[in-house]
Amino acid sequence: MNIRPILPHQAPLARALILAGMVERWGWLDETANPDLTDIWTTYVCAGHRFFVGERAGEIVATGALWFVQERVGRIVRMSVAQQWRGLGFGRKMTDHLIASARHAGCHTLLVETNDSWQSALMLYRTAGFIETHRDGVEVHMQLQL
Repeated sequence: MNIRPILPHQAPLARALILAGMVERWGWLDETANPDLTDIWTTYVCAGHRFFVGERAGEIVATGALWFVQERVGRIVRMSVAQQWRGLGFGRKMTDHLIASARHAGCHTLLVETNDSWQSALMLYRTAGFIETHRDGVEVHMQLQL
């Protein structure tokens, strides 16, 4: 998988991949609950955040974004790997890329949150060095000191 910054024409494909993952996880989708995905280019890239796609044979197979929360603090968001491409290390590769991107941007702390029932995501972040800081209902909040 090759990871690179998203291009404007890829935004609808990235959105579709992320929304498909949400439907898979929850069994339903309220598209109005994800306004950042309506215009990925403007919400992320034009606003100074970073949005990446992972490609394999010309197909987008993964996404991941780095949202700058405050000076020197980033948050991993919109991590998704297409169902048929899971288990091949693409989630790990995207996570490592986002960590490196946060370091390069001068972040000293990287945050992530996920659902407590998503064991694969929890394992991914734990093995990448994130530690749990707290839980808020079903959300698990984690951080990594860079």
